[in-house]
Amino acid sequence: MKENEYKYMLKKGESDYIQSCLKLNGTGLAVRHKSQTNYYYDTEDYTLDKAGITCRVRDDGCVLEGTLKIHGRSEREGNVEIPLKTEGVPESFMLGERRLIFLGSLHTDRIIYEISEGVRLMFDTNTYLGERDYEMEIEFEESKRREAGNLLRETELFAYQYRVMCGGESSADKNGAVLSKSGRFIRKKQGMKGSENKVNIIINFGF
Repeated sequence: MKENEYKYMLKKGESDYIQSCLKLNGTGLAVRHKSQTNYYYDTEDYTLDKAGITCRVRDDGCVLEGTLKIHGRSEREGNVEIPLKTEGVPESFMLGERRLIFLGSLHTDRIIYEISEGVRLMFDTNTYLGERDYEMEIEFEESKRREAGNLLRETELFAYQYRVMCGGESSADKNGAVLSKSGRFIRKKQGMKGSENKVNIIINFGF
């Protein structure tokens, strides 16, 4: 399954202000709340992460779902998710010829706005390894890319208004780059900042 998304890191005040603006504008067909926990796996030397791949087991309170997520090299390219069969939340398991070990978990409390059919806006509060951050995501179908882009610009304007009123800089870095949840988790796990160079590897998924 291909996934198209825009991501933006926020401060808590920015997140609250953007949502208050959306509510005043009547944006969104419905608002709902969701909690989920991601359990992350990789080899001891982070082979999957270096290849731009995330292995996770997600618990949404109802089902456990294993996934291999291949991160796109650009927003236009998008991400690809491959279902992965796992038994519960194991301490380790084999993926092809590689043993993956449990690295830790990231918990997300999510507020979801159904903007239109094919466009969804989400505000996440993520807690992991003693950290807490705030993130906005726009998920969209390819045919709705223009609408999603307009929504992104609208929310960026709200964030800018908040910074003008309250002071401070954006939580996004100067290049606008945003690491994925798994990327931020692993950087924290490794005690590193920024991303490592990707390596080209061939993995036998065993499918």
